[in-house]
Amino acid sequence: MAIALLIFGVAFAAICVWLGVRIVKRRERWAKWTLAAAVALPVLYVLSIGPVAWLNTRHLMPEVLGSATKHLYDPIEWLMARGPGTVEQAIRWYTRLWYADAPPPDTPPTTSGSTYVANRDRQAA
Repeated sequence: MAIALLIFGVAFAAICVWLGVRIVKRRERWAKWTLAAAVALPVLYVLSIGPVAWLNTRHLMPEVLGSATKHLYDPIEWLMARGPGTVEQAIRWYTRLWYADAPPPDTPPTTSGSTYVANRDRQAA
């Protein structure tokens, strides 16, 4: 997984540099839109975990989609487990904003459970 992320990261950076050169040197409009999409899509992917947490805490997510989202957000879960602590805290803070019974945002994050399947621990109990 780490090697795949490294390869995709290097490829993403290379494409962004190439698009930047196309924008600066040739002033191509399509390159501007492509670069904007290349930067916006990863941000939207990470931010989409909030609405998924909202659906899960309100039990509106169908079972089939629940298992699919588990795999969809595995890279974020991996980053939270192996990345800097501030990344984990930021993602937990953001997802907690979307919970049905959300505690105040300044509440310290818990260290157990998943971020996008918020009620998994409570349902098991």
